[in-house]
Amino acid sequence: MFINYLHQVLIHKHQQHKLPITFKEYFKFGNEIHSKITKYNMYLHRSKAKTNYSYDSVKVLGAKLFNQLPEDLKKVKSEKELKKLVKNYLLSKY
Repeated sequence: MFINYLHQVLIHKHQQHKLPITFKEYFKFGNEIHSKITKYNMYLHRSKAKTNYSYDSVKVLGAKLFNQLPEDLKKVKSEKELKKLVKNYLLSKY
């Protein structure tokens, strides 16, 4: 559960442009990948995992976990508020 929490905080920082430049290309939304309008445009694009090791990477697992969050949590702007809401959300699932 703690790993899920850290992934969500990292992705939030990415969306708020608060990470170093090396993380700029880590996560992209569906509408940044192609121009087709689909219901997945506002989902993070998941990279293909070629090995079990890469399946657990931040790029793959982080995007998967973010896409499973409720829409209201995805739209939170404040990092402090996001941390509190994600923690409560994850605790309520267990």
